[in-house]
Amino acid sequence: MKKGPLTFMVMCLFLTGILFLSCQIEEPVSLADEEIRLTAASTAIEIARNFLISENAMVSNADWASRAEITKAYPMYLDGIEDPSYYDCKVTVDGKDAGYVIVNVNQTDIPVLEYSTEGITTSEQFSNETKISIRELKIYRYNNFEYIAEKRQKSTKSENPVLAELGFTNGGNIKTIDNENAEKIKTRRNRFRNNVMENNCAPKYTTEELKRIHQQNADADKLTKGTTRWTSDELNNTFTSGWHLPQWTQAKITINGSQYSVGCSPLAITMCYAYWKQFKGKTQLFGGANLNNYSYSSHSSSSVVLSAVREIAGDLGTTYNNGAGSTNMSVAREDDIDNYGDDRGYSFTCDVDYGGDWAKGQNAYSRIKNHDQPIAVSMNTEGNEASNHTVAIEGVKYKEYQALWTWYNREMWLLMNYGWGNKRVWVCTYNRYNNGAETETQGFYHFWD
Repeated sequence: MKKGPLTFMVMCLFLTGILFLSCQIEEPVSLADEEIRLTAASTAIEIARNFLISENAMVSNADWASRAEITKAYPMYLDGIEDPSYYDCKVTVDGKDAGYVIVNVNQTDIPVLEYSTEGITTSEQFSNETKISIRELKIYRYNNFEYIAEKRQKSTKSENPVLAELGFTNGGNIKTIDNENAEKIKTRRNRFRNNVMENNCAPKYTTEELKRIHQQNADADKLTKGTTRWTSDELNNTFTSGWHLPQWTQAKITINGSQYSVGCSPLAITMCYAYWKQFKGKTQLFGGANLNNYSYSSHSSSSVVLSAVREIAGDLGTTYNNGAGSTNMSVAREDDIDNYGDDRGYSFTCDVDYGGDWAKGQNAYSRIKNHDQPIAVSMNTEGNEASNHTVAIEGVKYKEYQALWTWYNREMWLLMNYGWGNKRVWVCTYNRYNNGAETETQGFYHFWD
C-alpha cells in the first residue's frame, strides 16, 4: 500500500518536469521562477541583467539602466540552427515598457547585439500584429533590420507557415507576406540558411572569430578597474518628438500611377539636413518651417517633409521598382548629397568615409563630439557586397582595453535612427579591419557647411 502513493508522486513530479521544460522553450520566461536558471533562457536573462549594470549601459543610458528590469525573455532563431540562438529580453521601468536587449546564448553571434530604451520587444510587435500569442510564433532574426515570424505546428513533420516579415520588403512595419514577395523572401532565406548551416554561425562572422569575441567578453569581467574604458557622446539637441533626429518613416510616393516607398537613403540624408535646419542655423532648408512641429512620424507624408525627401531622392539617383526606392550608396555620393543644401544658398561639403568599422566609428564620434553633426550610414549586415539599409546616426560609443601601456579597440556602438518612426536602437559592431564586403558598416556620409 505504501508503494502506490510514492509511485504516484514520482510520476507527478516527472510529468511536471516535462511540462515545465517544454513551457520554457516556447513561453516567455519569468524571473519569478528560480528553476529557470537551468535553461538557455535563464542564461539570456543573466546576460541581459549583467548588461544593464555594465559600464556600457551606464555610460550612455545611466538613468534607464539603473531603474530597468528584465522581466521576460522570448526565444529567437538563427535560420539554419535548430535551437534558439537569441533571446529578445523585455525591459520595463516602473512597470512600463522600456525597450529590450537582444542577446546571443550559443556563440553563433556576438554576445549582446542591440538594445533600445523605448517601446516593446520585436517579439511582442509580431504577436500584436498577427494576433497570435508569442508561444505560437517562431521568430527568426536575420540581422538588425530583418525578421520573419512563422506559426508553430503541433507536428514536427509539418512545415511552419510563414506569417509575417519585418524589413524584407522595405520599411519598419510588420507585414504579411504576399505572393509577390514570397518567392523573393524564400530565395534570400535559403541562401542565408545554407550559409549558416555551412559555417554554424551568423554569416558575417566565423566561428573562430566569435569564440574569440565571447572569450574576450568573459575575460573583460575579470579585468581590474582602469584596464578598460568607454568613450561616448550623442548629438546635443533634441526635437520635441523626443529624439535627436526626426521620427520620420519612408512615406509612399506615386510614380506613373504606382505607389513606392521613397527609400531609406534619401530619408536618412533628409533627417540629417533636418538637424542642420533646426539646430545649426540653416534656416532656408525645408522652406524655413519649424521642424519641431513636423518631427513626429505622423508628419512623414507632409508636404514640408516629403518635398525635401523627393528632391534628395532625385539628387541621389534613386530608382523605383517592386514597391520601393533603391539607391546605390556603395559609391561616393559627395556631389549628390551636397545639392539640396547648395541649391538654397549654402556651401555644403560631403565626405564619404570607408575603411574598417573602428576607424569610421571614431571619425563619426569626432563629428558628433566636436562639431555636433549627424551622420548617415549604409549598412551591410550579412557580409555580402551590397548594403541592405541606410540609417542616420545620433550617437557613438566605443570600448577599449589596455595591455601594458597600449590601448586596443574592443566594441563600437552606434545609436541608429532606422527611419522607421518606432525604432531607435544602440547597435554593436565589432571592429573589422578589411574594406568592402567584410565590413558591417559601409559608407559613413559626413556633410557640413
